[in-house]
Amino acid sequence: SGSSTATTLTSAAPTVGTGLVAGDLTLNGQQVGATRAGAAPGQSASSAFAIAQAINAVSSQSGVSATANATTLTGVAATSGGAAITASAGLTINGVQIGAIANGGNATGQGANVAAAINLLSSQTGVTATASNTGAVTLSAADGRNIDIGADLTAANSGLTGGVVTRGTVTLNTNNSAGIVVSGGASLNAGLTAGTT
Repeated sequence: SGSSTATTLTSAAPTVGTGLVAGDLTLNGQQVGATRAGAAPGQSASSAFAIAQAINAVSSQSGVSATANATTLTGVAATSGGAAITASAGLTINGVQIGAIANGGNATGQGANVAAAINLLSSQTGVTATASNTGAVTLSAADGRNIDIGADLTAANSGLTGGVVTRGTVTLNTNNSAGIVVSGGASLNAGLTAGTT
């Protein structure tokens, strides 16, 4: 008596960068509309941020709500051990140039310098960085936006792989006793596999 059935389902990170178009995803019989890019860098139509918004736009009909989880990416220690990085057009996070990075002297110092440079612009990119004691840098976007690393950040100079977009996941929630039924023509564009949870 008084109990409710809560069901949750967490997606995989989408492997394609297209986002959703109408017909791609249906939740509990309700079609989810197309994803739309947000206003901030990294909030592209393929981001968890945009996918969660599209799902929540029809949650009153589907009974399913979505939360965008933080997007995270962990690199390795810079293989150069430490080298100055010259400012360039491809030295970017989410399209925002991060500027020159001083020589760290060793992998640990290099990681600290890379993280500090990224954090100086986190209010613009939506991405924060931390460096481990080995110099490996971890990037995080709290709102589920994508993390798009510019081509001039490399394993050698930063421990990050440039030219790569990392997408986040969404967690679906419902109190519907039937659970969450995922269907549609291309549900994997949201990182969701057709089926019932």
